Amino acid sequence: MVGEVEPKAFDAIAKINQLRNQSPNNKPLSDCQEYYVAVVRNNVPQATEAIDKSDSGKAEQLMNDVVCKADSCEKGKKSGSPLISLNNVVKDVSSVAAAISRLI
Repeated sequence: MVGEVEPKAFDAIAKINQLRNQSPNNKPLSDCQEYYVAVVRNNVPQATEAIDKSDSGKAEQLMNDVVCKADSCEKGKKSGSPLISLNNVVKDVSSVAAAISRLI
């Protein structure tokens, strides 16, 4: 399930890039981009490695961190944010991945 987080994060990055082309100096979008780049470069690979090494606690923690990053991306934005649906998908998939990690 951890592997399902990465494509969702890439979807968010693609949308952020599209929005940044329209508003290049948008600090909240820059912050969101940093969060999601960290997800695909750090959280997902480390969680996958943790599962391979039977370290379910670390995998769960890393997936919960993804939930926090997606949540942070949405904080401070007005309702109707163009990223809300993508952030929610990432949070949902990451929450499920964390729960599954806890069980293995």
